[in-house]
Amino acid sequence: MTMQFHNEFRVPASIETVWPVLLDLERVVRSVPGATVDSVTGDTFTGRVTVKLGPMRLTYRGEGLLKQEASDHRITVEAHGTEQRGGGSVSATITATLEQVAADLTGVRVCTDLDLTGRPAQFGRGIISGVAAKLIATFADNLALEIDREPDGAEMAGRDSSHSADPGRLHRLSRGSAPIMQRMLPSLGAIALVVVVVREIRGAQRGRRDA
Repeated sequence: MTMQFHNEFRVPASIETVWPVLLDLERVVRSVPGATVDSVTGDTFTGRVTVKLGPMRLTYRGEGLLKQEASDHRITVEAHGTEQRGGGSVSATITATLEQVAADLTGVRVCTDLDLTGRPAQFGRGIISGVAAKLIATFADNLALEIDREPDGAEMAGRDSSHSADPGRLHRLSRGSAPIMQRMLPSLGAIALVVVVVREIRGAQRGRRDA
């Protein structure tokens, strides 16, 4: 199943603050529950995400290549992930572009080309899009908090050390079906989307059986 998604959201910080965070895989991954970066070598990386589904525990592993265009504040990620104990896979080309909206407000536009195989692909575009919308919302909130976090325990320039981000300051603009991060999030984002789709559907099925 091949799909393309477009989404937008805004982060309450300047483009100079947001840009280096997007290039720091360790910080971005902290915005995605269950995701971990295993290795980073130059512009390539490997990672995984583990999710418990009732008695099942699924682990997806992926690798990807990060390309950046600093002059346009744009990153492109080509990534692929596979289910560790299954035949499912996910491939994604994710492009995220930053735009300065105001002095302390940055817009993020994300385009994702996603290809799914295996169990998640059978659930259809509608369900995947709905679950992805929830995922991008959570990721955006977490990203705003991560950007507001003091790097390496040091104070961010121009900020009081007691300051903490208010999730309400984050303005999200959904347009069409929201994909993952993924989300701006390289391969891990696409993998996380697959896992969350399965989790949400399993939960809905259990709810109907219990009704």
